[in-house]
Amino acid sequence: MAISANHTLVFTDLDGTLLDHDTYSFSDAIPTLDILNKKNIPIIINSSKTFDEIIEIREQLKIKDPFIVENGAAIFFELDYFDVIPDHVIEYENHYVLELSKPIQYWNEIFKDIEFQINTKLERFSTMTPQRVSELTGLSLIESSKAKKRLYSDPIYFDGEESDLKFLLEMLENMGCHVLVGGRFIHVTNGCNKGVALKEMVNVFKINNQLDYSTIALGDSNNDLAMLEIADTSIVISNRNKTPLVVKKAVNTFTSTLFGPAGWNEILGPIIQTDYL
Repeated sequence: MAISANHTLVFTDLDGTLLDHDTYSFSDAIPTLDILNKKNIPIIINSSKTFDEIIEIREQLKIKDPFIVENGAAIFFELDYFDVIPDHVIEYENHYVLELSKPIQYWNEIFKDIEFQINTKLERFSTMTPQRVSELTGLSLIESSKAKKRLYSDPIYFDGEESDLKFLLEMLENMGCHVLVGGRFIHVTNGCNKGVALKEMVNVFKINNQLDYSTIALGDSNNDLAMLEIADTSIVISNRNKTPLVVKKAVNTFTSTLFGPAGWNEILGPIIQTDYL
């Protein structure tokens, strides 16, 4: 059972936050990553990425902590990580899964209905070739194939007029969907988000260790706002392509001056070394 030595949990987005928006490197964040690992503070990835993508990134980061996929759709943790297992989990590739969203098959049916009604440029991850995903994201073909292997969501790439986008978003909302406009894609959910998943993850830690945890969240895009608003300490990572997020929660909210992993290191490093010794 993993126990954080100082009862702190770090939740982090990946693209544009821990990973550079263009190169996907995390090298600038290594000094703070090393401190977190030495202090046994869990680093919980909370990303729009898939299971396959995050598994590979965790190996590169040399962490084994739980992680959250596809914008809060599901929580994964290794079979031996916790002693007390939540109800209603399933098993998937040597992990327990706490599902917070409907499976991909449900979303495929939703999008089939939409595509009959809308006359605009709309592409879904599931219908793109790996080459097209690579073109839109900068990922390699192998990485693009992993990004396409989605279990709970089917992000949309939209390339049309603003009026068509508004119509699309209204149509989705009228169907009972929740829409998140991310850094590159539109994400459609049934109400799960990164904030809901953060709460669920904290509860699992509390049940296992009988401890109260302080949470730190880091993100750069609209789909990170839900977790940034509820975390005890919120860190907005500046993005060179847009203005920084505005988090309504003013207390313990910080904004980096540097971009991506450099900003991650800039703000989180001093916090970990001072407030959370």
